[in-house]
Amino acid sequence: MSRKCARESAFRLLYGFCVSEKLDPYFRAAFKSAKEMDADDGTYFDRLVDGVAERYASLSAAVGDAAQGYALDRIYKVDLALLLLAAYELKFCPEVSAPVVINEAVDLAVKYSAEKSGLFVNGVLAKLAAALRP
Repeated sequence: MSRKCARESAFRLLYGFCVSEKLDPYFRAAFKSAKEMDADDGTYFDRLVDGVAERYASLSAAVGDAAQGYALDRIYKVDLALLLLAAYELKFCPEVSAPVVINEAVDLAVKYSAEKSGLFVNGVLAKLAAALRP
């Protein structure tokens, strides 16, 4: 279907990862077998999930630097999952333009998080994009 489906499913699984600090194989399989996700989407889903999980420490540090004035433990887990996912895409997926990464993350923040989360996510990602894709 599209990377949008893979990205949203990856975000949902990564939210659980941010809460429990482990990737649940049951949910991973359930998200991956969704009707909307084709083989290419599944590959991108795996790339995102595994990439964020493997680089969690460095991505968290980058998000923490960009979220000036906010300790990571004060950021809503939904927003943190989105920021980590977008930080991974910004750093390791150059084929996806920075505006697309930011817009997709903001859309998911508006859909799944608090009222002002879209603004927060947008601001943090603008700083990250400037640092990661000068």
